Amino acid sequence: MNCNRKFIYRFLFVIIYFLIFEAININPAFNSNSTGAFIQKSVDDIDQTVFSKDKLATIISELDMNGIARILAHVLVFGCLSLIIIWALNVYDISDFYKILISIVICSLFGLIDETIQLFIPYRQFRYIDVLKDDVGAIIFTCFIYSPLRNLYHIQKHRFLKLV
Repeated sequence: MNCNRKFIYRFLFVIIYFLIFEAININPAFNSNSTGAFIQKSVDDIDQTVFSKDKLATIISELDMNGIARILAHVLVFGCLSLIIIWALNVYDISDFYKILISIVICSLFGLIDETIQLFIPYRQFRYIDVLKDDVGAIIFTCFIYSPLRNLYHIQKHRFLKLV
């Protein structure tokens, strides 16, 4: 199959992934207050024999679970997006450095698009810090997940070729 056609098919997968993410993201159930409301309801439902509600509410509010969940969501979604973009770029014979660089740039652009879309949603807002979280997710996944796995793949492939 032609490399360009294969890349187009793979990049369509990237676009579909992003569109699914956007469809979930614009849902009012996933706004920033819903996680906090869920945690508060969970605290209210806890039996007082295990913990006092006040003590547990204080611990949870100190942890700021809503903020942690939002950071992890940005990092995971855009980290996975960066890996899918690298997979799409694997049809071309370019160095891993450029694949990682292109992946991070595309993820950053998608992060800007995501935040720009949120300008038009009543309960959402544009935040530069969210674009930064997206970039951090892409960098973490490409540098600390893709690169070591790629090196491990090359080592295993090289060992196998020596055995044959």
